[in-house]
Amino acid sequence: MEHSEDSLSLAMYEYSGICSNDRMNYFNRIGEKKWSDLIEYGIVRGEFNTVNVKEIVHVILYAYQGVRMWSRIVSMTPEVYDLITNHIRKQLIKEQ
Repeated sequence: MEHSEDSLSLAMYEYSGICSNDRMNYFNRIGEKKWSDLIEYGIVRGEFNTVNVKEIVHVILYAYQGVRMWSRIVSMTPEVYDLITNHIRKQLIKEQ
């Protein structure tokens, strides 16, 4: 049984095949901007470590998309998801 998010992902992949790269690059830039703004906000507030924002944004965006695509092919365990999110968390969150 497909979830609505699965249908949305499939629709995005299908749409990307019929539209220009400019359109998909536009969607990607929006994601980069939103994640960058969020991370910069967390850094300014002292809630996130001072990180290379561009670097961590690309890790987040492409890890997320990679997991979504790869998980359609192979079984992804909760451990794999935890390893990925823990890595990102360790980069961003200041240890108490």
